Amino acid sequence: MFLVKRPVDERISIEYLPTPAIHILLLGAGDVGKSTLFKQFTIIYGEGYSDDARRNFIDVVHHNVLTQAQSLIEFTRSLEPDLNICPSSRLFSNDHILPTHVQELRAILENDAVWRSLQKFRHRHSLEYFSSRLQEISLHDYIPSRADVLATRTRTLGLIDQHVTVNGARVKVTDTGGQRNERKKWWHVTDTASCAVFVLNLNGYILDLYEDTSQNCLKEDFAAFRYAITSPHCSHLPFLVLLNQKDMFQQTLQAEKPDPEGILQALQRFKLSLE
Repeated sequence: MFLVKRPVDERISIEYLPTPAIHILLLGAGDVGKSTLFKQFTIIYGEGYSDDARRNFIDVVHHNVLTQAQSLIEFTRSLEPDLNICPSSRLFSNDHILPTHVQELRAILENDAVWRSLQKFRHRHSLEYFSSRLQEISLHDYIPSRADVLATRTRTLGLIDQHVTVNGARVKVTDTGGQRNERKKWWHVTDTASCAVFVLNLNGYILDLYEDTSQNCLKEDFAAFRYAITSPHCSHLPFLVLLNQKDMFQQTLQAEKPDPEGILQALQRFKLSLE
């Protein structure tokens, strides 16, 4: 993470910001991990997620796994048209994963072609994680763990606030929608914000934007950053820039080719995505 200082002597520190409340605004394009960061604030500094709160994520987990698996199959077919996978009609016709679905889902996700395409799949981290939890998820008494809650993916619409306590200071954290049609809503809360944490997805250099497949995700991240940093609504705000999903970025570089030349080629692609 690094600090964009404006002016040069402005800095952000939990110990020195005025009380009674600090307001942190999470900004960034879609699918960069803002909502995961928001949930981590809840777990680490807030009330966490009680059993009842985690039960509210049961349907989200099932929906995530089924829709992501279906999207991954379609994505794999776009890369490898000869893919020979025909899921049973029962698999994606249900709202929930049943114990009888686990073996078929595992077979799909372990298919060599599907596994290769997973490395470039938008929801790779989430689906990789849940693929190891299929048996537990299929049980009738399943309650999502905190790690399960963190791995879920839902689109943020509008603005969502969370109040936590950090080092004795009361902090308000606002999560925001990152898609293009959501960004104008950022300006509704910038006047009360103490700072903005702008999140970029390092691994976005191999992904296409959800709203516009002709646009690279990392380029969109930088376009969204310019949109925020140059806006008069944010002229008073210090920006902390968080380079997210470093682990996925490192794994992608290694998966492209397991030799030094392949790593250099992957780094070159990353460099080009920034230009």
